[in-house]
This record gives sequence, structure tokens and C-alpha cells, in this order.
Amino acid sequence: MTDRVSILVRSSARPELADALRSLAAQTHRNLEVVVVNVTGRPHPALPEPARALTINFIDADRPLLRPQAANAALDAATGDYVCFLDDDDLFEPEHVERCLAAIRTNPKTVPFVGAQICDEQGELQALWPAIGFGRLELIEKIRMQSNAPLMPRQAVADLRFDPSLPIFEDWDFWIRLEQRLPFRPLPQFSAVCRLGAGTSGTGSGSNFDLERTTRDSRPFHAKWESERQALVQQFDAHVAAAKAAAERRDWETVEAHCWDAQRLRIWDATTLELLAHAFDVRREPARARQLRAAADRAGRLNAPHLSHNAVTNLYGKLQRGNAYALAGEAELAEKEFRGALQIHQGDQTACNGLANLRIEQGRLAEAEEFLREGTLWGDRIYPTLVLKRGDLLEKLGRRDEARALYAFLLQLAPRFALARGRLQALDAIRAAAA
Repeated sequence: MTDRVSILVRSSARPELADALRSLAAQTHRNLEVVVVNVTGRPHPALPEPARALTINFIDADRPLLRPQAANAALDAATGDYVCFLDDDDLFEPEHVERCLAAIRTNPKTVPFVGAQICDEQGELQALWPAIGFGRLELIEKIRMQSNAPLMPRQAVADLRFDPSLPIFEDWDFWIRLEQRLPFRPLPQFSAVCRLGAGTSGTGSGSNFDLERTTRDSRPFHAKWESERQALVQQFDAHVAAAKAAAERRDWETVEAHCWDAQRLRIWDATTLELLAHAFDVRREPARARQLRAAADRAGRLNAPHLSHNAVTNLYGKLQRGNAYALAGEAELAEKEFRGALQIHQGDQTACNGLANLRIEQGRLAEAEEFLREGTLWGDRIYPTLVLKRGDLLEKLGRRDEARALYAFLLQLAPRFALARGRLQALDAIRAAAA
């Protein structure tokens, strides 16, 4: 008997619901229960045709439900061994459930979560959000996954419910509390597909992003966890200070002990990773030391400095003005705004893309490629459009092998990304013709 998985869908009767259910009907793991909760408070239209291939448990509360209330109603109704959420405008790749189950069978006392493909309203791929491990403090500091990324043992959440007082980030709050019971385990797949531009929360992208509204609605979440965050920061800082003091005494055993304690709170910290690398050098374990230094370098690029609300507002203002000036042909003014944005947010992909476009118009392709490289180097997202544009410039600069490596990299992450496949096939055809 295969494990039964309950997929929990909060439905606003969007037309995209048909796509969501179709992605469930296509799952390679067949033992599914789909719990659909009507959140509208109005009669729900008949479920679309893909529902016929699924076992549906339809919940109608006869009143409008906020997101936490709808999530709790779905959890109350679930009967599967495992549960996961799927918003009615999002999707799963066909192997999603099967691969998550395989991971949880290998490590049963963990919560596996996948990376996400971030798409716009039309379903075009905009970004890839890898699943990356995190410490307890890191999870409070920054949301680490999309709502449809984790697969949870139902037993682990039997008495855990969403906080109905939170207007947004109710899923983030839920993950923080769940992590106190079971650790999360990142998986390399990008099998969660999120159309962030199609929702109405204001926390997504494109037309579904409202900075002022998100700032206002997120205050209850941040107020709830601020004292915990401060306490963990104090613990972390104390461990780092003790590790540095021990390093000055050349007490490497104490350095390691405090660094590993700090790592449980914040994995991606360049200082503790560098200290650990030094400790392993002293141990004469150079391979491990190199791994830790590479992780320290990655940590420096993953963790952008925290931006205040005023800084974020200023950043978006500069990006909007830069784009407007670029469209108006005011290259110098656009350059100034994009440069200012990079001073606020190093490696900002919109600013780097804008500066690259200015260089392309000027025929300075090598400089444009450098800006695109910078824009794809920082942060915890991969932007396929920038990678493709950089590949195109590398081709024009005669660096086809580098371009091919970029396209192959994108296809490895997102095998159904047709644009990357087309570019790769074109380069292979060129190579074959020249052979």
C-alpha cells in the first residue's frame, strides 16, 4: 500500500484552478486525496474537468475564509499520511510528490522541500528559487520557501494550525513553528511552480506586488517573532565572539564548538565558515577547508544586507526612474539611477539588466556581459532571462563554449525550459556543421 498524500487547495474559483488540478492528475504518485476549500463565501462553480481523474474532498464553509482559516479547514479535512499545499493558481511538476516521498522515506524525521519555478501571469519562467538549507535564526530572518514547496507528515502537524491573526505570511509563521518539531531538508528539484503574478496578496510579483500593502500587512508577523529573533541574534553573536577569541588563543577545538553552535542558528555566515576553514587547515584537512571557504564565498553572495523600508522604497524609485529614462532615450539619467540602485542593493538584477541594455545600445557588448554576470551572481534567485541574454552576448563575443555551459545549466535546473533548449540545440547544430 503506497502512502496517501493529501493535497490542500484553497480555491478562489480562479480559472487557473483547472491547471492546478491537471498538474495533480498528472502526478506519477497516484494515491492522492485533493482537499479543495471554497474560500469565497459564494457558491463555487463546478470543479473543472481534470477533477474527474482525482479523489476530491470538497469543503464549503458557506462564508468567506481568510488564507489561514482556509488552510486550517483543509488540514482538518485531510486524511492522508502526508500533506502539502497547492494554491489554485500554482502547479506541481509530474514527479513532485513521488520525489518528495522518496526523500522523506530516506530521512523520515525531516520535512523535505523543493525549489520553485517563479512564473508571471502568462506562465513564463521569470526566476528559479533553489531550496537552500537554513538555520533557526535564518528562517525567522527571511522566508525560505514557497507555500507549495514542503511535504509534511500529517502526524507532525496534527495539532499545528495556521495563525488566523496574520493577514499575510501565515505560511512562513507555520514553517517556523514546524521547524521547532522537525528539521527541513532541501531537495535539488524545482518541482513547485508558482505564478506569483496571478494572485492578489500583494506579496507576489508584477501586478501582484504592492510594497506599501506588504509592509503594512506584515507588521503582525514581524511583531510576533521579533523578541525571538533578537534572542537568537544575541546567542549567535555570543558564539561568534567566543569563536574569534578562541582563534586568537589558537584554541581550535573551542573555535569549532562555538562555530558549529552558531551554524545551527545561521548556516550561511561567512565569518563562522572562514573560522571553520582555518580550523580544518590546522587539522591538516585541506579538502574540507576548501569546501568551507567555497561555502563562505557563497554565503557572502547569498546574504544581501537587510534593507529598511525607506531603503527599499528608495531602491524601487530608482529602478522605476531608471527604466523610464531608458525608454525615453535619456541614457545618462538612466545610468545614474541604475548606479544608485546598485549602491543600495549590490547585484540588483533589474539595475544590472538596465545597465547591460544601455551598453548593448552603445555596442559595448563585453561590458554588457559583465553587468549581466554580476546580476546573476548575487542573491538566492536565478534569473533565466538574464542568463539567456548573457549567453546571447557570449555567442556574439565568440565565446560559444561558455554560452553553451549556461544553457545546459538552465536545462539541468528546469528541463522544460524551452528557450534554453532551443539555444542549446542551435549551438550544437553549429558545432556539428563545423565539424
